[in-house]
Amino acid sequence: MKKLVPAFILIVFFGCFHKQIISSFNSVKSIRLQSDLAFISSHSVPSKQIVLTSNTQPFTTIQQRNTEASLNDLLFFPLPFLQQDANPIIIPLRIGALDSQANNKAAQLLDNRITPVSGLEKELTNPASLLLQYNLYEKAITVVKNKQTLLPFRNLDTLTFASLTIGEPKGNTFQNYLSKYTSFQHFAVAGKEISEKESETLLSTLGNYKVVIIGLHNVNSSALQAYGISQASRTLIERLRTKTDVVLAVFGSPYSLKYFDRVENLVCAYDNNSITQKIVPQILFGAIPASGKLPVTVTAGLKAGDGVNTVSLKRLGYSIPEQVGLHSATLRRIDDMVDNYIQDGVMPGAQVLVAKNGKVVFEKAYGHLTYEEKTPVTTHTIYDLASVTKVAATLQAVMSLDAQGKLDINQKASYYLPELKNTNKEDMFIRDLLLHQAGLLAFQDHWTKTKTESGLDSSYYSTKSGPDHPVMVAPGLYGIASLKDSLWQWTLQSRLLKKPSPHKKYTFRYSDIGFDILQQVVERLAEQPLDTYLNQTFYQPLGLDELTFNPLHTFDVNNIAPTEMDNRFRGVLVRGTVHDQEAALMGGVAGHAGLFGTANDLAVLMQMNLQNGFYGGKQYLSDQIVPLFTKTQQPNNKRGLGWDKLQPGENVSTLISANAFGHTGFTGTCVWVDPDEDLIYIFLSNRVYPTVNNTKLARYKVREKIQSVVYSAMGAPDGYVAGLEK
Repeated sequence: MKKLVPAFILIVFFGCFHKQIISSFNSVKSIRLQSDLAFISSHSVPSKQIVLTSNTQPFTTIQQRNTEASLNDLLFFPLPFLQQDANPIIIPLRIGALDSQANNKAAQLLDNRITPVSGLEKELTNPASLLLQYNLYEKAITVVKNKQTLLPFRNLDTLTFASLTIGEPKGNTFQNYLSKYTSFQHFAVAGKEISEKESETLLSTLGNYKVVIIGLHNVNSSALQAYGISQASRTLIERLRTKTDVVLAVFGSPYSLKYFDRVENLVCAYDNNSITQKIVPQILFGAIPASGKLPVTVTAGLKAGDGVNTVSLKRLGYSIPEQVGLHSATLRRIDDMVDNYIQDGVMPGAQVLVAKNGKVVFEKAYGHLTYEEKTPVTTHTIYDLASVTKVAATLQAVMSLDAQGKLDINQKASYYLPELKNTNKEDMFIRDLLLHQAGLLAFQDHWTKTKTESGLDSSYYSTKSGPDHPVMVAPGLYGIASLKDSLWQWTLQSRLLKKPSPHKKYTFRYSDIGFDILQQVVERLAEQPLDTYLNQTFYQPLGLDELTFNPLHTFDVNNIAPTEMDNRFRGVLVRGTVHDQEAALMGGVAGHAGLFGTANDLAVLMQMNLQNGFYGGKQYLSDQIVPLFTKTQQPNNKRGLGWDKLQPGENVSTLISANAFGHTGFTGTCVWVDPDEDLIYIFLSNRVYPTVNNTKLARYKVREKIQSVVYSAMGAPDGYVAGLEK
């Protein structure tokens, strides 16, 4: 058995990697983190306690080092620091014990592997070093106090959230990542001082929220300067905690916690950087568990070794590709591909998201909302999802009702909808509607019945909203109250496909109409509209405030990607109302179309399905439902129940597994979930802007090629992807 040597490693980081700071230390040497430190970490014996502490003063003399460091300590920081005034941030890391091989490697660091500071930024920001930093910070960040196990947050639909950053502007990384989990109202005090008027306004406003999360960012290492925390900030936090539940995250020295020992929900992040600001929200919402412990004693009530272990609720986390076995170099090919497609007029902009092993590791926005390039796409841009509605809305409701025993997919639809009896749809089974083999037409053009030769029929429409015209078809165009009933009657009267033989069953024929019938079944059983049922059952509890029907009710139109200039029907550029004409006549809520959203919110919903109905500590669907609905049902029909599957000619990479499931949308969207690889891929665009005649997205196989890059990222790290050169 190898002899194990206890180690307390001091890793040197610079508090900031700005070029001007690095250039001021050109003569200073530093260790090479990329290979040597990663080597040591990989050879360490796992420890139950991994802690990082920032803003600790370095030893200033060799004598002090020899006096204060035990013989078993391995001190890794460049010797030139001992003779200079440079004051780096040193992060002590207790990783357990090193075997002899790693110990020998460590001993060579100071003598043989010294790198000039001019190359330090590259060393500390390459994938291997970033991976090490993510892993260390995840283990180090400490939940110091957790009143009544408030953390991680559960039951999001019962809470209202606000956040306050002190020391940084509004919209920093911390607040952006909080917003990925649920709806937030964000506030900020950018400077160190808070006026009395500003303090009173914040107290009055923030006191109305059930939970206020405070990020304290202006923390330094000087005890004489109260660690940079103003008295006004401390007073505001103390007063606010008496009004509502406050969670305080301190991004700095643990010694500063002495000012907040009365705060009942307290987190120490030890350092203020983009990584810690991403990780803390994940701990608060249960994407990752907290296991860090305080490395120092702060007060009698905050002692070294204190720290509350929290659990994972299996919410989506956020990290870098290397943490889940993907290669950043390969995924970066997506950037050039999408940019080239935009330049070629395939679509004006797009969102691309990749999640693996429960972590979003690639989420980017490209291009603009239109080709005029006035408004850039962001990760919060709302897209019309088109037929992705079928699986992200209607199918979720169907699976939920089936899991509750209220719906039997082997029953006829007419059992739930008596008006189908004595029609040509009387004998249609729910299962056949889900499999698109009920003999229905692909789609309906009933909107043409509301037009005359001279334009829209005034008996159906008005330019003003009111009790007689409550259905918004487009801004400035409103339908009569009975319009949806008329559509349903026209659906009941619609013809079917001709059977190849009277005694044979219908074969697969993709149809929107089947999901409109399923919508009627859902609403009849749930006794409420489809969108209301989905909001109460899924979207609100999951924290999905950017997944919605009729987004104009809650979002600024400038944040919604436009679709088509509809010259055939509405006579306007469609933006914020559903692109599909039939869905528009139904008030924007249809079983086959109408849902809008972002890649992030779709990823949360798909992750819940990937986890067989479990998410955020709650079982939304029984664990047998998703596997049942996502498997291929029949030899002659490669689809699942409502879900699309891998089959020749479909808009999907051939690299996905046979168990993968997903769906595409007419506006230029897709979602794919691969349980074999624990992988989610989402692509959103508005390729139909300004006309549906733009078919380049399908002709160039854009969605499929990007998906192939994602799968190739699990292979060689050189960024080469075969078959995409053409």
